[in-house]
Amino acid sequence: MKKLFERLLWKQDPAVYQQKDAKLTPSLRTIDLIGLGTGMVVGTAIFTLPGIVAAEHTGPAVPLAFIVAAIGAGLSALAYAEMSSVLPFAGSAFSWINVLFGEFFGWIAGWALLAEYFISVAFVASGWSAYMQGFLASLGIKLPVALTGGFNPRQGSYVDFWRRSPSWRWEF
Repeated sequence: MKKLFERLLWKQDPAVYQQKDAKLTPSLRTIDLIGLGTGMVVGTAIFTLPGIVAAEHTGPAVPLAFIVAAIGAGLSALAYAEMSSVLPFAGSAFSWINVLFGEFFGWIAGWALLAEYFISVAFVASGWSAYMQGFLASLGIKLPVALTGGFNPRQGSYVDFWRRSPSWRWEF
């Protein structure tokens, strides 16, 4: 049992990552990083549905919730910046947590990052499919329900190619 805990809490030597990074050349500029960070969410309707829900179904706590979320995001960014400045190698939360807290926590962070990316890709795909359906509707093209609804064989929809949420309003 002791060996199991020792293995789970084993910390990677930072020299391993430094050796791997020796052949990397920094090529990303600030604008590249900003584009990478905002490219997933801007213009893909990821904030449309929460905004509609906040406007139509919530009360005055919405601004307070956004303030609390902004404070939490800011503190997270500061912690991330401090961790990245202390460890002098390229990486992300997985490699940094692997060095600082151990292999088990790095493994959890890696899977959490994968889950985050899968969820964000699903939101982006849903947003773009809603935009595509709205664009096609403006041209007078109506796709069959089998292609525009989520998987529900009882309603005759099988594939979510271009799905529009019922709460969204298209105005052209």
